[in-house]
Amino acid sequence: MKKKLQIQNPKIILKRFNRKLAFKTNRKVKRRLLNSLRSDLRKNYSYLDRKLNTYNLLRVPNILSLNKDPYQFVDFIKKFENLKSSNNKKPFFFDLLHVEELDFSGISLLIALRYKLKLYSIDFNGRNPKKQELCNLLGEYQFLEQMGIVPSYEDIHFSLGKKNDKITIKGDSKVKPELGIEIADYVSNKLFGKAGLVNDGLQTMLLELMANTFKWSSQPNGHNLWLLTMSFNKIEKRIEFQFIDFGIGVFESLKNSKVYEKWFGYALNILQSNSNIFKDMLNANSNVFKSSTGLYFRGKGIPSIKENYEKRFYDDVNILTNNIFVDLKNEKYINLADNFTGTLVNWTIDANNEFIQLL
Repeated sequence: MKKKLQIQNPKIILKRFNRKLAFKTNRKVKRRLLNSLRSDLRKNYSYLDRKLNTYNLLRVPNILSLNKDPYQFVDFIKKFENLKSSNNKKPFFFDLLHVEELDFSGISLLIALRYKLKLYSIDFNGRNPKKQELCNLLGEYQFLEQMGIVPSYEDIHFSLGKKNDKITIKGDSKVKPELGIEIADYVSNKLFGKAGLVNDGLQTMLLELMANTFKWSSQPNGHNLWLLTMSFNKIEKRIEFQFIDFGIGVFESLKNSKVYEKWFGYALNILQSNSNIFKDMLNANSNVFKSSTGLYFRGKGIPSIKENYEKRFYDDVNILTNNIFVDLKNEKYINLADNFTGTLVNWTIDANNEFIQLL
């Protein structure tokens, strides 16, 4: 007796096929990622298989540069924060395989994100880009190795030695004027081969950014930290700086500030965009920022950044806070679609900037 031929539902067949296809694709991706892990972790495949399933996979964009693509830059930070918030202790795997362009701002951001994971005791791993020059660049910063972050202010003398070209310093909400003195001495030795040349604009920038960390931060006690990354370019004789904190940003700070609550709401209604507001804050010359006494905004912080830039104390200033990106060199004030809950400032200094010789 012949069995009756059963005709399966096409939807069920398609569902099974898609499941098999997804399984094969996942295995292929998984094997590729496993092969990129450290050799000491590849000894036991079953261990790696279980280990990889515990990672948050975060793909680094093909261009990680604040100046070249601020949109991707902020979107990457947003993806990091979303993964971190949804999986508190799940380790991260940074996939840099398809990165095509990576500059100082991007590397400094990766270092900051890695340190943030370390701050919350979250494990970390990753794989390098295909491009060998980018691998070499990351190797100089030891991104996938030991971070080399200055553990405390007491170690600054050691870490700011003349032989160090790549330095990352961490700090808290306390303002440390002695740090500015140490960095000034480091800059003088790197650019001029001797101590005693001081850049007043650099001193002001560092003190203001350190002071504002507490005001702009919403991190729990012990986590009100900032990171300052410095890189000396031997060929161009130039030092790059990037300061970052993961607080609440300038505009969220203004919303919560009683000092600014009178004019900030008015400014939002009149100027409509944060980029226009921040532009007037940098210029410090808008009627919107007059106080009840009729005086213009007299804060030294934000206006001093542009003032010292115009005095040639430093160059190439970029600012990222909340949903705005500012490029002072090209006079760009851009509203971004995504929001960065923090403040990031980078700039460069070389021997052509303004220095004074101490007696």
